[in-house]
Amino acid sequence: MAVAIVEDGAVVWCRGFGDKHPSEGGAVLPSTLFRMGSVNKMMTAVGVLQQVDSGAVALTDPATTPLPDFSLQYSPDYTDITVEHLLTHQGGFYDYLLIDDDDDDDALAEAVEGWFSTNEVLISPPGAFWNYSNPNWYVAGRIVEKLDGRYYTQYMADEVLEPLWMNRTTFDGEAVLADGDYASGKTSDWTGSSSD
Repeated sequence: MAVAIVEDGAVVWCRGFGDKHPSEGGAVLPSTLFRMGSVNKMMTAVGVLQQVDSGAVALTDPATTPLPDFSLQYSPDYTDITVEHLLTHQGGFYDYLLIDDDDDDDALAEAVEGWFSTNEVLISPPGAFWNYSNPNWYVAGRIVEKLDGRYYTQYMADEVLEPLWMNRTTFDGEAVLADGDYASGKTSDWTGSSSD
């Protein structure tokens, strides 16, 4: 891990701990890039709440208000999903990681207004209970795109990451590889085997 302490807008201490790669080693530096993973959800929430703050959408609005082309053929309750449901994991979506490695600018639109329409289903009525589900955040990210006009990754870079001085944060996997200073995780699957 890499840790930084910021006081009054200035980094006063930073240090890396551990190895960048499970099998190849290499010390983690304060500058080492790590995969964002689901921290992205918090960043997406900031983007959506910026749209709420600007008056472009309300938390109580149905997701179909900013996204009239969004539909779920097999779950007619989709029209009850509100923006707030998306941000609180209460959309009722079956969890599916559809576009984890797709960095095409049109990926969100194609998933939310394409693939979802005939494949994604709700496992409960919207707002019935909390269940961790990535599709909430695909729809939330698409709302940001639709309301702002920029692609999600551009909006996030300009309006969320840059103002927070997160200049070593990117959605561009090729840029990370070209940078070279990145960490690779190690995971274990349910069979007990592990892979890098």
